[in-house]
Amino acid sequence: IIAAIETFPGLPHRLETIGTIQGVRFVNDSKATNAQAAEQAIRAFPNAWWIVGGRPKAEGIDDLAPLFGQIKKAYLIGESTEAFARTLTGKLDHVKCRTLDVAVSQAFDDARASGIEGAVVLFAPACASFDQFKDFEQRGLAFRQEAAKLVKRRTTTEPASREAWSIAFFSTPGTERLYSGVTNNTASLAAICCFSSRTACAGSAS
Repeated sequence: IIAAIETFPGLPHRLETIGTIQGVRFVNDSKATNAQAAEQAIRAFPNAWWIVGGRPKAEGIDDLAPLFGQIKKAYLIGESTEAFARTLTGKLDHVKCRTLDVAVSQAFDDARASGIEGAVVLFAPACASFDQFKDFEQRGLAFRQEAAKLVKRRTTTEPASREAWSIAFFSTPGTERLYSGVTNNTASLAAICCFSSRTACAGSAS
């Protein structure tokens, strides 16, 4: 029971740890569609690189100001980009990414370059998803897919080697198979996220 609790990644899109890449942990809280929900995520992961934005709610993110000191940097996406940039100016380092793919890539690069142990890329949008996605679930799946692309990017830009991975293979939207294996095939890595502590069965990817 204790082992199960320690390795439980969370419910999909709700403070869900989707994986760790080169020491950077990725947390998917796409269900955080307002500032109150995002507050819980920020408190849970201090010193995170925060991806935030979408279709803003009336309250915006002003109420989160007391927590800005816990965030390393914010990456702004969606319709709220300009409004949130005005809120954060002079209070929190931020960059206008506008789209999720750009935000995930930049947040990962910055978190990895920091050298901070336990670095986290936190996706807690504090906004509705309807500006760029059908719903929060589609948005969360897009976050997973962008993280998976980073695994492929790593294998194509660094010396090839056979490494043991614990990975989630997203064969169809909303469906995942967990297994532990060894892979150096970059085509396979296009659709996977590297997991640091979970395995379900032994196997290999090709």
